[in-house]
Amino acid sequence: MRKIIYYRLENITFILLLLMIYPSYGSWFNLLIFYLLPDISGLGFIFSERIGELSYNLTHTLVFPTIILIFSINNHYLISLIIIWYLHIYIDRILGWNLFPRNKNRQLN
Repeated sequence: MRKIIYYRLENITFILLLLMIYPSYGSWFNLLIFYLLPDISGLGFIFSERIGELSYNLTHTLVFPTIILIFSINNHYLISLIIIWYLHIYIDRILGWNLFPRNKNRQLN
């Protein structure tokens, strides 16, 4: 139980930090528009469960936004989209929507 509290507290800390940084790079209007963009990956479930899980995991892991961030240091618009992507991932994790396969007996990934 204590592990879950620390995990959520860590994610909330990142969310607050990202929300403090975001106004320097983008508008709140863009945040509202692009926030749900990573959830388009759920369309993979139309084809099969395996493709759906793979597409969801690829868009909800921190690896890809971090790689893109490294190569977009001078592009403020792209950085704002990466921050939105990070926010989406961290908020999903706080809500318990972790990566697949989701095991109900396991509390954390």
